[in-house]
Amino acid sequence: MSKIIKNTELQLIQPLKLEIIAEPQAEEKKDSRVETMLEQSLQEQENMEELVDESQKILKETEEIVVELLEKARVEARLIIQNAQEEADVIRNQVYEEAKTMRESAVREGYEAGLKQAQEEMEAERLAALQQKEEILEEARRSKLDILSRSELDMLHLVVAIAKKVIASELLLQPESIITVIRQAIEQLDHPDNLKVYVHPDDIQVVLDAIEFDELTEIGSQSVQTEVKADQRINRGGCVVESDCGSVDARLESRIAKVEDGLYSVTDVTGNE
Repeated sequence: MSKIIKNTELQLIQPLKLEIIAEPQAEEKKDSRVETMLEQSLQEQENMEELVDESQKILKETEEIVVELLEKARVEARLIIQNAQEEADVIRNQVYEEAKTMRESAVREGYEAGLKQAQEEMEAERLAALQQKEEILEEARRSKLDILSRSELDMLHLVVAIAKKVIASELLLQPESIITVIRQAIEQLDHPDNLKVYVHPDDIQVVLDAIEFDELTEIGSQSVQTEVKADQRINRGGCVVESDCGSVDARLESRIAKVEDGLYSVTDVTGNE
């Protein structure tokens, strides 16, 4: 007879729970960022046509203003020269009439003595008339130069104003240009560390994306601890960079001011009228 051991008691074991944690996939994060960039690009393309129309309008207004300034300068110069010629004609007529009167007086009072005196007085009058004529012409030349100088200053102001509008339009079409501005500012610092970058709130996302993909510094350069802060006082396309070794003001208005100073120094005029 075989021996079979039977256990009539059933033991229940606590069930085990297995939890599967899915790691976030880098591809999904990348796709989300690409989708966001595509949406921003579509929004910028919607504004492109309006910006192009505005640029064309600015250029047309510029051409009209320049033509008007040049025409005004030509008219004023022509009037000055015309007035000088008229005054010179009046002086010549006066000298002729006075000489005629002197000659008649010389005949009456004695030909030789009167003629000599008349010749001396005529010569004196002639020299005075010539001197006055030269003074009138010199004043006309100075006035002409002054008109051209004022026109040059007006056109310079106009060029700077147009440049500001064109730059603002380009920044709207290419917001990623802020990265180049920040790179150039960082390059002016000597081994910077603990960077703080202040930008306009509309530019901050572009800068954060560049930091995430290590695009804020040149390839091969050492990574730097960087903190980005939004500052409403800074216009789009500009920044202020601070670090342990100094700071750089790369705001748009500061860079344009340097360009203005350079233009004014080259043309030998000042920005104040």
